[in-house]
Parts: sequence; structure tokens; C-alpha cells
Amino acid sequence: MGLIYGCPVEDIVTGLAIQCRGWKSVYYNPERPSFVGVAPNTLEIALVQQKRWSEGMFQIFFSKFCPFIYGHGKIHFGAQMGYCIYLLWAPVSFPTMYYAIVPPLCLLHGIPLFPKSSAGSDEEIVLPKVKQCVRGVPPRGRGKRTVRVLTSNQAKESSGATSRTRNLRAKSSRSPVDRYSLLERAEQQREIGDES
Repeated sequence: MGLIYGCPVEDIVTGLAIQCRGWKSVYYNPERPSFVGVAPNTLEIALVQQKRWSEGMFQIFFSKFCPFIYGHGKIHFGAQMGYCIYLLWAPVSFPTMYYAIVPPLCLLHGIPLFPKSSAGSDEEIVLPKVKQCVRGVPPRGRGKRTVRVLTSNQAKESSGATSRTRNLRAKSSRSPVDRYSLLERAEQQREIGDES
């Protein structure tokens, strides 16, 4: 089997055709080099070579040798995706250039990279939820209550709950969400009283 010509990157087309015919690929690295090529020795030559390769691979993607069309049912979907990573090298350069150029320019000019939250800072949003989880209070709308481990001082304080808290617990024969909000308000009032 010879190379498939008609494209600047005939090795990729040939490799895809060989794999679609059922051949298995192996990595072979002998002690003595089997093929010796000439690498570009100036930047201009290297850029011309890279341009030729990217154009040729992009041509393959739109030809009959597109891995999704030519390799459909012949090679695994993962292998088809692997070929497409290289074949779409040219268009992927635009988002890569954007991410390499725009964020540093924004940082140099003091432009924030991310929009500000309309609900306030992240601490105002996240910290109350974290405190609830640490205290063992489930987030609203969930029926299960996690177990709260108390130290001996906390256990004494919680056993001497005020009559108002007991009354709220007695009145809370409503739905679980209403009962939870009443208990939460009572705990908050008790914490405010403990702080002062």
C-alpha cells in the first residue's frame, strides 16, 4: 500500500485509510533511526511549514476523508475525535489567540475579566450556606436533618432552651418547611441573645 496523494499532509490521510481498513497502529522506536528528515532551520521556513500543515489538515476535514464520514463504522468514535483534534488545528488557533491576548490586556487596563454578581459579593452568597452546613442545618426545602455533634457546654445550653423555643416547637405541626423556618428563627434569636 502506498501513500494517498492529493493533499499537503498525505501521512494523515494514509494513516486514517490504513486504520479504516482494519490495520492496528503501534508505536515503534528502534535504536537506530529508521527515517531521518530535515527540520526547518529558520523561523520563516518553520512558519511556512506550519501554515501548510494546518491548511492541509483543514482540507482533509472538509474532504471525503473526514474521520466522521470516512471512518464511520470503521474506527472507534474516540479515534475519529482524535483525528479531528489535529484536523481542526487551524480554526482552533483563533480562540487560542483570544485567550492569549485579551486577558492580559484586560488586566493591564484594569478591566475585570468576570462580571460582578448582582446579588452581592461571593462571601454574602456562599458563607451563610457554609455556616448552615457546619451547624448541621439542612438547606431549605430538604426533609432530612443532619446530626449535629455538640460539646458538653453546647448540650447544656441547648437543653435549657427558652420557653419561646418550646412553644414554637409545639406549634410547629405544619409542613416540614414551615416547621424548619420556625426552628431556624428560634435558633437565630437564641444566638443573638448569646452574643449580647
